[in-house]
Amino acid sequence: CKYFAGNDKKTKNYKIKWGDVVVDKKVISSWIIKLIIIILIGIILFFSYKGNQQKFINFINTLTAREQTLEVVNSISIENPVEKVLFHEDKILVCGSDNLSIYDLEGQREWEKEFTLDSPKMLFGKERIYVYDSRVGDIYSLNFEGNTLGRLPMGSEIKNMTESKGNLLVHTVGERGEELKILSLSGNIVGTKSIEDSRILTYCIDDNKKIYAISTLSLRYDTIKTEIQVYDMKGQLVSTFPLNDEISMYMEFLEENKLLVMTDKGLYLLKDGTAVWEREEEGVKDIYVDKSNNIYILKDEVIVGILPDGNVKDKHYLAHEYDRIVPFKNNLVLWGSNHIIGLQGGKEVFSYESKDEIYDVVEGNGYLIVVYYDRIELMEG
Repeated sequence: CKYFAGNDKKTKNYKIKWGDVVVDKKVISSWIIKLIIIILIGIILFFSYKGNQQKFINFINTLTAREQTLEVVNSISIENPVEKVLFHEDKILVCGSDNLSIYDLEGQREWEKEFTLDSPKMLFGKERIYVYDSRVGDIYSLNFEGNTLGRLPMGSEIKNMTESKGNLLVHTVGERGEELKILSLSGNIVGTKSIEDSRILTYCIDDNKKIYAISTLSLRYDTIKTEIQVYDMKGQLVSTFPLNDEISMYMEFLEENKLLVMTDKGLYLLKDGTAVWEREEEGVKDIYVDKSNNIYILKDEVIVGILPDGNVKDKHYLAHEYDRIVPFKNNLVLWGSNHIIGLQGGKEVFSYESKDEIYDVVEGNGYLIVVYYDRIELMEG
């Protein structure tokens, strides 16, 4: 490639010779200007979208704002695939498909139990471990030393169950339809409600254990109908709230018996069967409510903080996709298949990238417990 001057000494019309091709320098300059203009237009279009602006701002902030780091303090190899993990009093409970093990923080296995149930499932409560046969309908409660405390026969198939506000909520399916049974932790039934013409979706109980809520789903005239039903502990209907063409995904009682409902299309705060406020929110992957009743919803590219009155508190746009929200110390931790970040006050304070696929992340006693297919890692931050 050579430069040479033309015969016009006044203008010095420089040309570039590339092999047998001769190109005028003015043409090249024109190409460069056009390329710069195209790049500038692309940058303007990119940053004209508010989400991209915020992503760039967040990226710049992370270069200087990170005050914490995540460090692996121990790695525990697991023989069988892990399904669930719980941290309890410096012990790590690991649930497999048909077995339950407990490890200390050094990775030593203290005990293991195998179950020969037809269709075993497990639920970790605050005080007990529940192992239940979903087909037969038997629930076995264990303490954290692995001792069996008792058996609770439900008499029908168990669809799902959860521990909430010191009660066990058991969703069963029988010949007459679906039913929600509310049990004390000692096994006594304190409430029950049968639903014959609809399916039970979600359920919760209030802090005072005086009322509970059930969301039901029915298909009528090719229309999906969801109904939020609130009952007292005697099974008397307190209030209802209908929703058409929406499916309930989550419910939780907040202060003053206000009921937060998340559907596939929006958020609702209900009081006595009336909407205090509602927001259109689609594509929500996870939801978390803190002690101050601030609501956080996670989507593909953003996590949104919502005040108890329904107004947006803050937004944080994300560089990667995340699946779940985990509270950790004073942070909100987001985790996805290969990434973990910690947010505090809407700002990113730490991040971690994993080479292996992450199956789950839980919090326990100042540790983040990261679950992989064949191991568990304890991380401090």
